[in-house]
Amino acid sequence: MQTPITVGTILQNRYRIIHVLGQGGFGRTYLAEDQRRFNEL
Repeated sequence: MQTPITVGTILQNRYRIIHVLGQGGFGRTYLAEDQRRFNEL
């Protein structure tokens, strides 16, 4: 499994990672803030 994306990382110049929600055998789920859409989670 790859290393997790760290909190505060910005993906595609748009989504800022807020928190890791969970992980399992096939991946991780992150809570992210959309910086182009009213900082919607």
